[in-house]
Amino acid sequence: MVNVVDPRSCRWVPWSIAGAFALLTAVLGLMTYLSIHDFPGLWTEHAYEKGLAYNAALKAASAQDALGWKGELTATPEQDRQIAVNFKLTASEAKPIEGAQVKLWFVRPASAAMDREIALKPLENGHYAASATLPASGVWDLKVSAVYAGQNYQLTKRIMVP
Repeated sequence: MVNVVDPRSCRWVPWSIAGAFALLTAVLGLMTYLSIHDFPGLWTEHAYEKGLAYNAALKAASAQDALGWKGELTATPEQDRQIAVNFKLTASEAKPIEGAQVKLWFVRPASAAMDREIALKPLENGHYAASATLPASGVWDLKVSAVYAGQNYQLTKRIMVP
């Protein structure tokens, strides 16, 4: 004898399959919507131009290395966020470079609104110095640019201001 199943008891099977596909379609649609409208990924405006500028920065770094200049930057914290900065610039044969135009930028990684620029005063034997009071304690990047005889030397150092 053949066992026959009542067709009315199995009507839910096709509906459950259709419901599973509908649920899958709804979840995928939601994920697609969120990925398009709430994109937190990496994206850069003018990426091509910035890439070309990076290549120029690499060429400038190579030109700086070819100069053979050496720079030493020291920053001594004093009281009340005051910083004494000394910079020494020498040529390849340890000869001091005097008469360079030296600028220093205090760059706050947390906020560009606090950045400062000062000129370092020339002393003797390739030494340049200045003092500045910073608006806040914390991490600061010191960026030095020295121009001498049409050549540019740059140096960066990170400090912690108490």
